[in-house]
Amino acid sequence: MTEITDNSVAILRAKPGALAPGLRRRPAPARHDDDRAGRWAPPLAWIALALLIGSHVPAWTWMWLLALAVFAACKWATWWPHRFDARATPARHVAFLVAYAGMNADRFLFDQPPPSPRASEWLITTTRTIAGGTLIGLAARVVVFRSGDMLAGWLAMTGLVLLLHFGLLDLLALAWRTRGVNATPLMRRPTRARSLGDFWGNRWNTGFRALGHEFLFTPLRRSLGPTLAIAAVFLASGAVHDLVISLPARGGYGRPTLYFLIQFLGLAVERTRPFRRLVARRPLLGRLFTIVTIIAPLPLLFHEPFVRNVILPFLTPIGGLS
Repeated sequence: MTEITDNSVAILRAKPGALAPGLRRRPAPARHDDDRAGRWAPPLAWIALALLIGSHVPAWTWMWLLALAVFAACKWATWWPHRFDARATPARHVAFLVAYAGMNADRFLFDQPPPSPRASEWLITTTRTIAGGTLIGLAARVVVFRSGDMLAGWLAMTGLVLLLHFGLLDLLALAWRTRGVNATPLMRRPTRARSLGDFWGNRWNTGFRALGHEFLFTPLRRSLGPTLAIAAVFLASGAVHDLVISLPARGGYGRPTLYFLIQFLGLAVERTRPFRRLVARRPLLGRLFTIVTIIAPLPLLFHEPFVRNVILPFLTPIGGLS
């Protein structure tokens, strides 16, 4: 009773808007509702529409439409619970949906302003963007001169990753940070990963990591346990990549899923006691294991049907312009 009385007096004496001593500020309550149709019907409709269009457009166009539909679906699903939250302006809500690649709505909409980006960050990101565009242009010329189709395909895919994931999308995040918005980049120096867990959990495509954690890992962990929940996240990632890669290519089905299952198996090996003891004595082996596990099975992810049926036709008009 004495504690309750003391707190009550403190609240009465506090200035308007201030916290009484010993009390913690509670975050603004999130709006919880059961409007699942509003959250999931539009995303499913967009993906279904992209699937239906497939037979009427070139394979490379279908790939981009599917990728855009999946991206839009993920953005909508993560934003939907915050749609009525007035702590962020309507313009900020729209910006999250259409002008930012990340998936953490809380951070983008409500977090405190981050430090302004350094000049070196602008320089490095711009260099990556230019390098990516250069590799795509070079790959297009290789296609035109018929001097190595698979080489051209891998040059183009490397260029696309540099141009988009490490280039344009990072530049967009830097631009938002200059305006005081906490827009974190999708990629967080993945070449510095010390383990598969570090690579997939903290550094590579943090947007999907946030989605997988919210929609799969957290709900499934209670019923299946952490190991099977992680397996479900990798399986879902494989299915999404099969949708965007194998379906437009009309071949190579299941190979991207197999790639991500290999990553899960590598992660399981990495967490065994003998492996942890070995890496504790020889850290370089841990990094080598990470690099080999990620790179060696890449032909499963970006398989030959995808290169020949999607990437090379995508490069042909580019080569004609260069």
